[in-house]
Amino acid sequence: MSVDPSPDDDFELKLIFLRELGSGHARAQKAHEKLRENPDDAQAAQELRDFFRRVADTAEAVDLALLARLGAACQRAAEALIEGDSPEKAVLALGEGLAGAAAVLEGRARSGEDPGRPRGDAPPSANLLVIDSDPVNTRLASEMLSAAGFAFASCEPDRALDSIALQMPDLIVMDSLELCRKLRAHPLLQMTPILVAARADAQLRARALRSGASDLVARPFEARDLLTSVRWHLQRLLEVREMPIRDGLTRTYNREYFDLRLDQEMGRARRYQEGFCVCLVEIDGFDRIAQGYGPAAADAVLAHLASVLTASVRMTDVVARRAGEQFALTLIEAGAAEAVIVADRIRESIGRRRFGLPPLRGQNIDVNCTVSIGIAPFLETDSLYSLLQRAGTSLQEAKAAGDNQVRVAQ
Repeated sequence: MSVDPSPDDDFELKLIFLRELGSGHARAQKAHEKLRENPDDAQAAQELRDFFRRVADTAEAVDLALLARLGAACQRAAEALIEGDSPEKAVLALGEGLAGAAAVLEGRARSGEDPGRPRGDAPPSANLLVIDSDPVNTRLASEMLSAAGFAFASCEPDRALDSIALQMPDLIVMDSLELCRKLRAHPLLQMTPILVAARADAQLRARALRSGASDLVARPFEARDLLTSVRWHLQRLLEVREMPIRDGLTRTYNREYFDLRLDQEMGRARRYQEGFCVCLVEIDGFDRIAQGYGPAAADAVLAHLASVLTASVRMTDVVARRAGEQFALTLIEAGAAEAVIVADRIRESIGRRRFGLPPLRGQNIDVNCTVSIGIAPFLETDSLYSLLQRAGTSLQEAKAAGDNQVRVAQ
């Protein structure tokens, strides 16, 4: 029996797709620039082929069938380019394909701006969304924001999910605590400032903050208060977006970003009484690989492991390289039993694989690796330090048990 996806599922899928499309589009543009300079650049052609393959495989699932067909056509063009067939025409076709992907992102990107790059322009160029059931309040807020030079859209609460998925706003102004709770419960909206508009009242402000609001703005709106709050929260968002968040080797998130997301997830879990787990994953005998085959081989193993970890969890989970050969995962809304299932699946998958290494003295080499995994379910009393410490202790217990093990903190 098939089950139709709910509107919330459609919203989440589209949100994930658009963010991944924006990130991949930036890298694909760079690869296309390399191809324009050198049509024989095989690596750039492969990057474009992989980008359009992902578009072809996923766009139709979020009701973008035309983009899926465009992705499939460009994938074939990239494959023809790799095979050396009509390089000039293929490069031109790929450029048209990137323009098509950019058109899908135009609600998120400005003309001439790289759609996959976090915005680095001044706060007034941000994209805002006003959600209000009262058309008078909507008009008043819109006039104030428009006069200040902000780009914005507005909608009623029952259209909020569709508008957010379409517009990808940088900041939301709304009048509903219930909707605020629903949006803030989405892991993908943890960074988005949400301002709740209501009468100026200390108790109501406390309720708004408990519902996940970034701040409360007084209604009826006063231009000075509204614009001050909007600018302050956009500036803070800009600072976060400009953080270097990726590990240069593995392209997973780095330690600083992981800790930021973990702190946010702890707050979300407390607010909604939802559990989650942290996993620390470490390659067994990594020093032997580095010493036996060299640093390039060690880097290759880390990159392979990162790919397996990323493919093994949901897109809403977080994968990061914390230090050396250690990776960290947050398994959102997962209890200990579910985390053990995921961890064992990762451990077994890695144990079955042979990781290809760079040739050594003219010989192709591949190696088998295992990992040890420590799991810590979130506790209400946890701090960020104590949660990671418990995960670290369970990781050491797994290694002490003979490697290739999973252990859960008590």
